[in-house]
This record gives sequence, structure tokens and C-alpha cells, in this order.
Amino acid sequence: MKPDNNTSLNLMMLHRTQHEAEPLLSGLRNRGQAVRSHFVASADELNLVLDQQLFDIACVHLSADTVDPEIAIGIIQDSGKDIPIIGLVDSYTEDFIEKGLSLGAEAVVVADHAAAVVHVVRRAFAQLQIRRQKRTLEHLLTESERRCQLLLNGSKDAIAYVHEGMHIYANDSYRELFGYDDMEELACMPLMDLVHSSPADAIKSELKKVAEGKKVQLNVTGEHESGETFEARLSVSPASYEGEACIQITISKAEVNTEALQARVKELASLDAQTQLHNRQYFDDVLNDVVREVHATQGKRCLAFLQLVDMAKHKEQLGIAGTDLLLGFVADVLRKTFTDVGVMARYSDDAFALICPGDNDNYITKTERFVHAVSNHLFEVDGQTVQVELHGGISRITETTASDVEAITHAHEACMRAIKKHKDLVVYRPGDQSDAENSMVTKLRAALTKNQLIILFQPLVNLRVSSDENYEVLVRLPNEHGDLIAPQEFLEAANVADLACHLDRWVFKKTVLELAKHRRERSSNTRAFVHLTAATIQDSTFLPWANKALREAKLPGDAVVFQVSEQMAHNYLKALKAFSKGLNVLHARLAIGRFGHPDKAELLLRHLHINFIKVDPLYVRDLDNAENLAQLTNLISYIHQHEIASIVPHIENAQVMAGLWQAGVHYVQGHYLQQPIDAMSFPFEGEA
Repeated sequence: MKPDNNTSLNLMMLHRTQHEAEPLLSGLRNRGQAVRSHFVASADELNLVLDQQLFDIACVHLSADTVDPEIAIGIIQDSGKDIPIIGLVDSYTEDFIEKGLSLGAEAVVVADHAAAVVHVVRRAFAQLQIRRQKRTLEHLLTESERRCQLLLNGSKDAIAYVHEGMHIYANDSYRELFGYDDMEELACMPLMDLVHSSPADAIKSELKKVAEGKKVQLNVTGEHESGETFEARLSVSPASYEGEACIQITISKAEVNTEALQARVKELASLDAQTQLHNRQYFDDVLNDVVREVHATQGKRCLAFLQLVDMAKHKEQLGIAGTDLLLGFVADVLRKTFTDVGVMARYSDDAFALICPGDNDNYITKTERFVHAVSNHLFEVDGQTVQVELHGGISRITETTASDVEAITHAHEACMRAIKKHKDLVVYRPGDQSDAENSMVTKLRAALTKNQLIILFQPLVNLRVSSDENYEVLVRLPNEHGDLIAPQEFLEAANVADLACHLDRWVFKKTVLELAKHRRERSSNTRAFVHLTAATIQDSTFLPWANKALREAKLPGDAVVFQVSEQMAHNYLKALKAFSKGLNVLHARLAIGRFGHPDKAELLLRHLHINFIKVDPLYVRDLDNAENLAQLTNLISYIHQHEIASIVPHIENAQVMAGLWQAGVHYVQGHYLQQPIDAMSFPFEGEA
């Protein structure tokens, strides 16, 4: 793309003298390029003009004595503005070229070679225009998609998208029609469970026509969640939703008898129950709007991510109720400190986030003081004195911030750097490439892109049936030294950077390929236990995708067991309930891990179809102690009363095996049997 000569080029000149810079300006004008220039004579002037004017290109002479070139380039980069930098030198020397490129210049050119300088400047200007046009088109596309989504959500007609027979989207009218409170309950619900026809196979016959690209209409009987039925007319057509081929179903309310249907349930609250701050979903929506506003106005904002350290230790000391009180106290201090900040949220279990209304050092200083004050404050919780450790990271939101995900990811990376370096607060700086390259998000994203993650397999041995082959799948992230990083070190980064779903899909796809190969070679019915994150549990497109992956690998649904922790099951019960129904359709199975609260389990057992329960490792400690063994035996007995298979992990020696056998444990797992390795090679036969 050539630059538009009619578009004036705003050029910043950091040269030794304005007279020496004139030949470059003349060369551009002689080639028909309209140009306005500003000669910068000091660092203070540079800071001032960056705030007041919009520049396209900065030409920095690397021997300038008016402004130190290294300082000048740093100021331009820290401004957050998309300003390409062209380095100018008196003559080509390896040192000057290396210096200019390492500082961040796009190119280094001899200042006296006017033609070459003009060519490089015009090329950089053309590339800048392409980037700006790309950002504009991306914003327009995002806005168009948002408007389409709003139209779907607000439509009086009931509209849904169905992929592989299961719902991946339904608007409010559709969910109200069938009696489902929210999308989590309807997600993965088969269409054929909601509508019926006479004869019974009429719907399937018509849907085949849709697969051929035709639009069809048919009369059906719909079934409300309460069991009541109603007559409806379906309009079905081929469609695409979020890039996935699917079918669109439209039911006009005018054609439906809605008298017997239940009213809509109240909308989800935007506040976190424990802290009364906004929840993550609300914060993410606001952050997306803020990023778009900054792009449109070329303004600036800053985003703070605050992480509490060692919350697991506090939970052991205070319990769940005490921990909630502690979080509430921290949230109160946050609210009282940042009275002029309208958007602050509890971003995760032990993290907060806030968007400052501007971008200046006052907010950075204020945040740093807040972090220091909280870390040195003594909180009183139920008569116990508690001191927390808080760290923070700040990222700037500017016109070069690609998205809301990038903004929160940079703030999280800065916070992780603060924790690592034992600092109260770290500000993310785009020019700090060494830290960026070493960030956990960067490592994880690169590993996903380059297929560098590693999965390991650890056997779950059936104490009763020797031929029953089961493996738990564990994922590891290699670092630059080849050492393996455990999930607890990178899962938080994956969640913040919206990589959790990608991570789960990568692990599942890799597992399916390995499992299919193993079953073919061994002629076995081996099963794989695959961990899932909360993001995937809430992703209505995951199960249709997983179903397709299983079919392509010619694996049955019962070849996989999806595993979530007991805490996650409680936190996302609605979503998991819908997910569990989808598993029934796939004939896949569900396992609950880290189980240790039978007093709270009735809710899970009432709403979920659970096939396996793995007890919390805390119950497996010191089983030589009769009291500890009795606690484990009682827990196993409770699991078996509900006809669920039990799994005991962390078996480290042979002494405990006899007691587990007597307790009736179904499966055992641990390093005594085999450490996690990169192959499914455990000799199950003869292990009974």
C-alpha cells in the first residue's frame, strides 16, 4: 500500500539543528507528500508536544545533542502512541545501526541520503496507515457484532443457534419460551429434547434438508422445562455463529400459545456477594467499552490488578466464612481509598481490579500507597489477627492497546513481576522486552501456538478389576531450561488472558489423539480423565466441539471422563448442571476431584450425575494413624452409598493398600504405583 499523498504527514524531528533537518522535509515535499513538521529541542518539549499533538513519524538523529536519543525514544515508546521511529546517522557503522534497532527504531538510515530517508519514511507512513485502518475496521466489526448481538437479545421472536444437535446460543425470548433461566442451563441441551413432531422422525427429515442449504418450516410440539407443552412453528435455516457452521431456529411468539408458560427469572446481579464490588463479568464489559472509547478519543486510562498472596493459608486458618470476611475488609479499604474510581471489581477469588479515570502518576502513587498500607495492616477476623500480602500491577490503556484482554493481561503480568521481585507495585512498560518474553502469559501463548505443551499420564488402578485401564491426564509447560512448570503456576495467567478455554481444548485434542492411537494398538477400552477449567464449563460450544473431535478419532464418548474440583462444582453449579446434561448426550462421564465436604455434597449430588469422586489429598495423610484412617473410611463409605466410584490419590507407599482394600476403595493413584510419564504404558493386567 502506498501512502496517500493527500494525507498530510505529521513529522517529529529530533535533529542536531533545524537547518540540518530541512533537506529531508524538502525531499518529501518534492515527491508530492504533504508534510507538517515540528522540531523538538528538549525532553520537556517532547513530553509536552506528545500530549498536545498527533504525530505520524518520529525521525531521531542518533548523534543529536539537543535531546539524548535513548531518552527521547523511551519517552515516545512510553507515551503509548503508535509512532514509528526512524533512526538517522551520519554514516553506516555497525555500532550505530545496532544501537538504533535495539532502542526500537524501525530502520536506521544515513541522514544525508535524502532519497533513502524519504523512501523509509514514506514506507513507515504507509504501514502506519494500514495499522490505523486495521484498528478502525476491527472496531467497526466489533461494533457490528455487538449490535447484531443486541438485536438478537432484544428480539421478541425466540431465536437460537444449534450445532450438532445442541444449543450454543439462545436469546431471552427463546429461553423464556422453554422455561430456562439462563444460557448455562440451556447450553448443550439437545434440540430433540425440547421439540417433538408427529410422525416422530419428521424433524430429523426436515433438518437433513437444512444441512443441504435449504430453509424449512415445520409445526412441532414444544416442551417447557416444567413439563407443560405448547404448539409452535419453527423456521429453520443454515447459519454461522462465531465462525461455526450451525442452524438458526426462529419461533415467532405470535404463533405460540404462551399462556401456560412460566415468567422469566430475574437477571443476574452485577455485584460480587462477598465484597459488594462489581463481579468480573461486569468489569470485563466496562473494560471493553473503555478500550473502545480510548481508541476513539485517543485518550488515556490506566488499569490496576491487585493480587492477594497465600490465600490458601488464610483459608486453612480462618475457614471459608472467615476468608469471606477478610476479603470484605480489603474491599472496604479499596472502596474508601479510591472514592473517585467508579469501576472496581473482585476479579477472581483472591484478586481485585480497577480502572482509573485518567493516566497520571497520582493514581500510580495512590495505588502503591494502598498496596503498602493493606500489606502492613492488621485485620481482626473472628478474634484472630491476620496480615495479608498484597501486590499490584498497572497497565496503561492507550490507542495502541489492542483489546480489553491485552490490557488486563499486561496489568496481571506487571503484578506477577511485583510478586516475583517482592515489590508493592510494578508498572507495565511495552519497551521492557526481557520481562515480556519471560512472562507466563507469553510463555503459555507461545507454547499453545507452537504445540510445545506436554501431557503426562498417571494410572488409576482398579483394586478389583485388573483389566480396567484408566489414566489421569496432566499438562505441563516447559520453560526455557526444559524444566516442567506445574499447572498451578500458569493457570491463573491462562484465566486472566482468556487462554483457559484454548488450553483445555489443546489438552483434550492431544489426549484424544493419544488415546485413539493407544486403543487401536492395544485393542483396549482405556479411559482418560481430563481436567477442565471454569471457563470451559461455561463455554457452550465446547461439548459440540469435543463431540466432533471424538467422532473424528473414532472414539466413543465414554472413553473420556471430565474432571472438576469440588470447589469449582459449587462455584459454577448452574453451568456444570447444564454441562452434565450434555455429557449424558455424549455418554461421557463426570468426576469430582479434591472432595472432602460430604456435609455440603447433597446439592451436587442432587443436580449432577457424578460417576467418580476423588477424595481430597488431605484425607490420605498419615494413614498409619487409626483416627485418620477412620475419617477416610467414613468418607469412602459416604461416596459408595451414592453408588459412585471412589478414587484415592497420593498413594506413596505399600503400607496403606491393605486398609484401602478393606474400605472398599475402587481406584488408587500415586507415585508408589507410577509417577506421571509421557506414555500410557502401565501394566494393568495382574494388578488386582
